[in-house]
Amino acid sequence: MSNNYISYIKKHQEYFFSTDDVDVTVLRGQLLLEEFLTKIISQFVFNSRFITSSKLTFSQKTHIARAISLDECENSMWTMISSINQLRNELVHKLPSENSDLKLKKLQQLYEKEADGSEFKMVFIEHGQLRGIQFSVVMCIGFLSSFLEEVYRVRNMVNELDKISNPHRYKDRKNEEK
Repeated sequence: MSNNYISYIKKHQEYFFSTDDVDVTVLRGQLLLEEFLTKIISQFVFNSRFITSSKLTFSQKTHIARAISLDECENSMWTMISSINQLRNELVHKLPSENSDLKLKKLQQLYEKEADGSEFKMVFIEHGQLRGIQFSVVMCIGFLSSFLEEVYRVRNMVNELDKISNPHRYKDRKNEEK
């Protein structure tokens, strides 16, 4: 488990776990996931200010992050991430309905599939929707955290190649370090 994941969970623990409201939990969880997606994309590109100012939607950020992935673009965790966003959109933009229940059930099924073989697989059934949503979000953050570590590694390799290919960019920096 990466330090990035652990520190992120600790940093946002009170914010995320301090409510007993399912709707608020979905909203906060989606915001935490979106923050991770933004970090992934911003770390990958050279001029992240254009990403920040572009007003990308959660769905667009998910697709861009997925496109960046070398090996995990087909991982089923992306479906769970999208499912949380769809549930959030349903809860925020519409009155509670049967469709909300269906989206929550879909999230539960996706979580149980991902948690298969884990002692936490039955969290929705044993501890309720609130805990199930929280576990789903934390699982997605774990996935995105691992992905962010991959992006950091790729970015570091690109930076090292750039130093070799474009030493003129680093000439002044070397003189400043002396």
